[in-house]
Amino acid sequence: MRFTFRFALILMVVFTMAIFHADLSHGGVDSRLVGTWKLVGINWDLYWVVRADGYYRFHGQDLKLQHRGRFEATKDTWSLSSLQWEDGGTYELPDADTWKTTGKLGPGVWKRVWYPGKSDNRDPGIGGVCDLLAPEEVSGVLNAPVKNGVSTGGTDQRTGELKEGCRFDSQFSSYDRIKIWIDTGSTTASSFECLRNDAESPIDVPGLGESAYASLSRNGVLQVKILGTESWDQSHDGMAKRGSILTISLYLKPEATLDDLPKLTELARLMFNRYGGIEPLNIPGRSNSGTSDSKKKGFSEKIKEGLKVFGEKSVGVVKNSGERTKDAITSNQDGVSGPKTDTLSWRSFLGGNTPSLPDTGPCLLSEDEILQHLGFMVKKVFESTDDGTTEQQQSMCHFTNMQGHGEVKITFYVRTMGSVRKGWDKKFKLYSWKRVEGIGDDAYSHYIESGQPELQAGALLGNSSLTINWKGNPRFPTVPKPADTGKLIGLLKLAISRLN
Repeated sequence: MRFTFRFALILMVVFTMAIFHADLSHGGVDSRLVGTWKLVGINWDLYWVVRADGYYRFHGQDLKLQHRGRFEATKDTWSLSSLQWEDGGTYELPDADTWKTTGKLGPGVWKRVWYPGKSDNRDPGIGGVCDLLAPEEVSGVLNAPVKNGVSTGGTDQRTGELKEGCRFDSQFSSYDRIKIWIDTGSTTASSFECLRNDAESPIDVPGLGESAYASLSRNGVLQVKILGTESWDQSHDGMAKRGSILTISLYLKPEATLDDLPKLTELARLMFNRYGGIEPLNIPGRSNSGTSDSKKKGFSEKIKEGLKVFGEKSVGVVKNSGERTKDAITSNQDGVSGPKTDTLSWRSFLGGNTPSLPDTGPCLLSEDEILQHLGFMVKKVFESTDDGTTEQQQSMCHFTNMQGHGEVKITFYVRTMGSVRKGWDKKFKLYSWKRVEGIGDDAYSHYIESGQPELQAGALLGNSSLTINWKGNPRFPTVPKPADTGKLIGLLKLAISRLN
């Protein structure tokens, strides 16, 4: 009884707030409420974001209570409208940082924890790409104080091209973050247009670079891509007109929507405008030394200088291969996203030959990619590969679920003698696997409803197989369900594209 009442109270506080439209002449939002508020009286974190444009977002540790919608509040009354809930009531502010509400489920008290313009991070930037945006600027999109940028990037193992990035994380949520990337190398206006055509419902963003577009993935990741100014560049196959791609991505729970695009576009514009004068990151193997003359060069020019150290691995290698990835890999169906090679790096689609693991090993997917596709955070716990002295070899990579009991496991199996196909066909019949068309020589999906439900997806690739298993505890919202099959197949396609 006590649990039921407490849960009802939490629900009331969750849903007794909202944001409708920011125009005060039509109701609008009381400017005193704009910011982020935290619920008082519970032993876990629950946040309510109120935006001046009439939107709200409700997030916290319990995924069941996360939602977003429209809200208005004027003259001490409020009303909320979302897909999950409609409510209304009265409110008062005893002081600038305390908000008391009443509604269908009773009273609630909230304390202000962030407001627009508040800066809890005055540390100096770490340089490189992370200096393209300041933490307080990112705060305006995440509606929370933001941690220092974390530099990411390095050399693409498949193309030899340099990628540099930075990640800005919210201090209120392990989900909420902004990621920016700078890709230099073989990008042209035509290849950028191909990226745009492959995106999900792309929207043109005028006034940025040579071209720019926004897209919202099925997993709720909002992204803006900008093609930097093209210039003539020398590669080993001759002169070519190339440009850099600047990407900014927004990750939120509940998922980002197109309502977030105006503010993300503002950040993209800031990032692009500063792109000309930032020093590159200190990546091993690349010279970052420079004189006063070098500081006058644009950011992309400095990075391209560093690409020279890669020699034959530079931008021309992709063009020379002449081999294109099949639609089964490059399409965005079933939630495929993430870096994809422009060449067919393994041959099972062509002649049934057997692929091999890249030098980076069996962890073909990153933690961020699993979060993007499956919607929960994971941590890599270990990877293993047989010594290869026998006629078969099995390599595995394990990720543990950080938001509930469970795991994601990648397994690559190859035989040097005998047939993988023979055992594959036996299992297909024994376990009643569901066939998935268009991937490798054969592919399947399978759902096991047991004490710990499991969703599987696998592909036969020549005399090898690649499978991904997702297990979860039914007490947690991150448990796999048959409806999630498309998400796992999307990860499988992305993993296959990383094989040699």
